[in-house]
Amino acid sequence: MLNLDLRDLELVREVAATGSLTAAAGRLNVTQSALSHRLQELEGRLGAPLFERQSRRMVLTRAGERLARTASRALGEIQVAWDETRALAGSGVGTLRLSTACYTGYAWLADVLEGFRGAHPGIEVVVDADATHGAVDAVRGGTLDLALAPGPTEDERLLAEPLFEDELVVLLPPDHPLAAEPYITPAHFAELHLIGYSADPKQSFFLGGVLGPAGVTPQRVTGVPLTEAIIELVKAGQGVAALARWAVAPHLENGALIARPFGSQGLRRCWHAVTLRRDPAPAHLATFVELLRERLPAMLSRGGAAAVSEG
Repeated sequence: MLNLDLRDLELVREVAATGSLTAAAGRLNVTQSALSHRLQELEGRLGAPLFERQSRRMVLTRAGERLARTASRALGEIQVAWDETRALAGSGVGTLRLSTACYTGYAWLADVLEGFRGAHPGIEVVVDADATHGAVDAVRGGTLDLALAPGPTEDERLLAEPLFEDELVVLLPPDHPLAAEPYITPAHFAELHLIGYSADPKQSFFLGGVLGPAGVTPQRVTGVPLTEAIIELVKAGQGVAALARWAVAPHLENGALIARPFGSQGLRRCWHAVTLRRDPAPAHLATFVELLRERLPAMLSRGGAAAVSEG
């Protein structure tokens, strides 16, 4: 007999996501002591510990990892079914959960939402910044409806619709020794301090997807999860960065920084809207993707504020 309910799955998902009983209790609107009691009771029913404490953080055990994967998929599917059932019932009410595969200022969001709310006023758009480093996986698991991510996907369960193309450039202070070079090669980075959104190659497109395959490890890597902070550190001569050209256009125009192509041909990426493959797609999701396709390229061509950068 199955002895699990939705509250059990929500408990495991939230504690795994936050690493804290206190934070998870806040998300679930219960007290920390009540959640701790529920966790102990659940572990007793299962006959196995789901979490262990490491450096003041709750970390999943192997048994916990297994249940957390199921919780993510099941709760995601239940949310999708709820939203789609309400839409089919004509309520026009639901939630669209999204994130990007990078740290972002979401400067594009207001422009897209303006058109979206007119078409689907009952759909709440929720931005999940915590899913940044696993946005596509979150779509696959059903906890996100939409991820903005570079590159196509080979997973047949996912649909990746192209949105726009951008160029990554190497950002330097004007007095940098490499400023006179026509372009920057992977080999240069063996002697450079790279400042990016993450120092983990698994979470950085440039580190893991560009320098890694080239067999190059920067002399030093610093993770800074704020575009503005990265730019200021480069201005101060603390290192170099790889950012989208349009995202730093104002700093290039006023001469505070210079940009050099990566490689003789430059480095371009295509960003996609990644969703679960459904036939038909929910009307509100199709509308949002179409608005992204229409409005993001125009914003980039205007050199708008940073929306999507290195990642």
